[in-house]
Amino acid sequence: MMAYKEFEFTLPKGLMDDRGTFHRQGRMRLTTGQDELVARHNPRVRDNPAYGLFALLAVAIAQLGTVPQVTPELLEQLFVVDLTYLQNFYRQIHQQDGEFWELGET
Repeated sequence: MMAYKEFEFTLPKGLMDDRGTFHRQGRMRLTTGQDELVARHNPRVRDNPAYGLFALLAVAIAQLGTVPQVTPELLEQLFVVDLTYLQNFYRQIHQQDGEFWELGET
């Protein structure tokens, strides 16, 4: 598997697991066109294109605290402030020539 550049982030609130532990520290990697295709083929994205945000972020987040695997369903549990933070962070690391690629754009 190809190595991708990763960027560290800290969520404003954090994801609370079933033990009450908050996970705030993480790493996000640059994504590829293949990642976008995988996210778009998620059955929930086909039913609701807005769900593409969760599917793509799940692919892009390489690590979130000690959570074993980041899934779209797990990201549904984020506070809105954290979801907004991740969306903006994604845009920031994928910025090219001063323009942003829009998450979930079709």
